[in-house]
Amino acid sequence: MRLLGSDRHDRWVAIRSLLSVGAVVGVIALLFVGAGGVDVAADKPHSWLTYRVLHFAFGQSVGVRASSIVPPDDLDSAARIRLGAQQFHLVCSNCHGGPGIGQSPLALSMEPRPQSLPSVVGQFSDAELFWILQHGVKFSAMPAWSTKTRDDEVWSTVAFVRKLPTMTAAEYLALTAPPEADPGIPSAVPPFSAPDALRPADTARNVPYQAPNEYLYAVPALGFGDRTAMANPLALCGRCHGADGTGMIAGGEAPNLVIQDPEYIRASLEAYATGGRRSGYMQPIAAQLSDHQIAALADWYAALPDKSSGTVPANPEVEARGRKIATEGLSTVALPACATCHEGEVRARIGAPRLEGQSAVFLRRQLTAMRDRNRGSTRFWNPMPAVAGHLTDADIEALAVHYASQPPAGAATSPSLAARSAIGGDPAKGEQMFGAICARCHTPAALGDEAGDIPNLTLQLPRYVASALRAYRSNERQNTRMHLVAQDLDDDEIEALAAYVGGLPPRPARLSPVVGTPERGEAIAHDGIPDRKLPGCLTCHEAGMTAALPLIPRLDGQNAEYLRKKLDYFAGPQASQLSLLNPMPAIARNLTETERADLAAYFAAGRPFSKQTEAN
Repeated sequence: MRLLGSDRHDRWVAIRSLLSVGAVVGVIALLFVGAGGVDVAADKPHSWLTYRVLHFAFGQSVGVRASSIVPPDDLDSAARIRLGAQQFHLVCSNCHGGPGIGQSPLALSMEPRPQSLPSVVGQFSDAELFWILQHGVKFSAMPAWSTKTRDDEVWSTVAFVRKLPTMTAAEYLALTAPPEADPGIPSAVPPFSAPDALRPADTARNVPYQAPNEYLYAVPALGFGDRTAMANPLALCGRCHGADGTGMIAGGEAPNLVIQDPEYIRASLEAYATGGRRSGYMQPIAAQLSDHQIAALADWYAALPDKSSGTVPANPEVEARGRKIATEGLSTVALPACATCHEGEVRARIGAPRLEGQSAVFLRRQLTAMRDRNRGSTRFWNPMPAVAGHLTDADIEALAVHYASQPPAGAATSPSLAARSAIGGDPAKGEQMFGAICARCHTPAALGDEAGDIPNLTLQLPRYVASALRAYRSNERQNTRMHLVAQDLDDDEIEALAAYVGGLPPRPARLSPVVGTPERGEAIAHDGIPDRKLPGCLTCHEAGMTAALPLIPRLDGQNAEYLRKKLDYFAGPQASQLSLLNPMPAIARNLTETERADLAAYFAAGRPFSKQTEAN
């Protein structure tokens, strides 16, 4: 027993001795650092030991973290390689040089020095290259990808980097040379000038304890190395989008710009610059552009002749599937037709892009990024993550093929959305069903109740009623009572109910106590609240827009208490479970309780919109 106790005592003595030595060493180290003893000069190389430890730690860290990454199958795609080459040339080559081309003396004056990639890229797997490009490397000058969510862009750069060891200098220069352009192009966009004001930019990488006031997250900003974006933006844009703006110089990996309106191009560049729309390729470039340059670029590309991004392999079955989704949606999951937002007056009013003639490759990558919620948004509201979340890979491929096969602005010559989606139900059958199923809650006159728990249905058009019932049926629109009713309805029954209810003369709801002030609500409804980036309610809820876009309800003449309760619900935590297709939670959360009541009072006092001139 004495021996055992002695062993324990000896161990504790040894531990205390080690701790004491460690504490002394720690204090000495702190004193050494505090006295300025650590030489951080970059003109003195790391010691042999430091060099070996850092490289060993780097290799082990990357290897472990990249072990579960699976590369895509198309890294040999010529289009991906060309797109990645432009990023490498504009950014990476500043430090890493190029094939058959030396490294900058400034880069070689760093410590640690960036390696010449043609010499060392063979030491890494594709997955390891991806991890390094996406995450960057601490204790070096290797930056992370400027957005964390665009894996497709990182893989395109990996595709190019993998080719470096076997590429000649001539091949590299040919691949990265800007396209020949009209000599008059440089004057189309003015050079960079001092900005009138700065706009806040993405601060996702800001860390509070790292003195955030020492960093300026704002645009316009200076670029890294190359100043082409500031001096001659069109020459830079042409590398990926081509002199004709179609993106085919990069095999369709870059989008076709000439099919878009100037307003959409301008909004996209502004969103890229501030980080609202995510792209490791576009954000560093757009961030360098002044407001005048962004406007000039948008006008330039929009004025170029409409031109398709090129033909796609003919596959009638795949194209037909895409056309059906584009024009009819997927009723089983209450997915609206793409044409609902991407055609006609609605497209221009909500700032949606034109899709006809766009590159199939680009559409495929964008829809996948949206489905994974990795793309960000150009506008205040982006319903596409909710829409794309219902699409399979086959659906995405079909839509990409369909729209790429259409001539630019093809929607102008196609049947109108209203004509394609007209309600063909039997009103008489709908009236019988309404009396048997709906009247108990909605009242025989469909005016709802005074308490505001049940809405006035007479205001709505047939297509909105059908859309709402399908959303209740799929539980995309969550309401237990309505789901129990709608889950047993087939499409014919839904259309019959929609034809009957949508055909009722619009009448104001039954009177209920009004809490808010209509005059205050009117100002918000018309003008929004610019300081909070809230649009006016009538941007969407006026007569023409609700007729053109069947996802939007008509509010004028609705029960005030019903409206107030709905806005309060949207503002509450339970609304976080709603589909991203619904913009109202984001809007209502930015309204005060008084403002929500004022809006309810304003719309309740409004005269119901006529249905006589609206097609379904």
